[in-house]
Amino acid sequence: MADRAPNVIALIGCQKAEFNHASRLRTWVLRIQTAIAALAALTIPIKSDTFLYVVAIVALCLAAAWFYLWNELAGSRAHAERLRRTTLLVGGLGFPLSGAELIELCREGKAAQSEAKRLVDPDYFASQKPAGPTRLVEMLEESAIWTCNLAKIAAQESWLLFTGLLLVFLLALFAAAAFVSPSEWQLGARIVMAILASLLSADFLGAAISYGGARDAARRTVDRLQPHKAGVPALEPLMLILGDYNSAVEGMPPFSSGLYPRHEKRLNEEYRMFLTGPQ
Repeated sequence: MADRAPNVIALIGCQKAEFNHASRLRTWVLRIQTAIAALAALTIPIKSDTFLYVVAIVALCLAAAWFYLWNELAGSRAHAERLRRTTLLVGGLGFPLSGAELIELCREGKAAQSEAKRLVDPDYFASQKPAGPTRLVEMLEESAIWTCNLAKIAAQESWLLFTGLLLVFLLALFAAAAFVSPSEWQLGARIVMAILASLLSADFLGAAISYGGARDAARRTVDRLQPHKAGVPALEPLMLILGDYNSAVEGMPPFSSGLYPRHEKRLNEEYRMFLTGPQ
């Protein structure tokens, strides 16, 4: 089978390792953003200049760490998507990939090569068809189903996170009235509004919306593939579907590192049911 070819197996390992690396970076970016927002909220009821100075220094250090990790995340995610696209084309259609090209692809990533070797999986895709348009349909459908299910969960968790942070900031705003004078109350309100504005433009709300959009796009991809599952499908419409799917998936943030492990058993059972039907 195509996914048992050495180059495809190596690609799968590199792809999984790079996505895992991006997911870990994503988790740390969210943690730092949450910490910065929490520090900003703490400054509302506090009058001590020394405390505010220390908090400002800590927040600046966290912001520098966030900027570094954000750039690392962007590079890792872009390379992971490059590996995913290459895996679909090489494993699905049997496009040739030389050993030199494979080495270059794997070395350009930010994930450890030892992790890539550990994660190689010849049975990563369920399709048993030989390389060609029919196999690409099955691989793309499988990828879209997993994206749809994971993005749905990620969207729900992102909305919960954003709602929770919103409630915390509102409570901090109202609690500040018991500690500060009217002028300081106004300053605190402006600070909280600035925090909320940054949240609206950053990952918390943006991620929830992006995950929801990717979920819908993945679901449409599965629907669009159904007419092409009978017989030998034409390659041209498949490439259009693949292009649309790639665009939607690459527009969402990577999933956090703990998302799949928390739901692995249920999602695997649901996918087996999709393949075999209700037992």
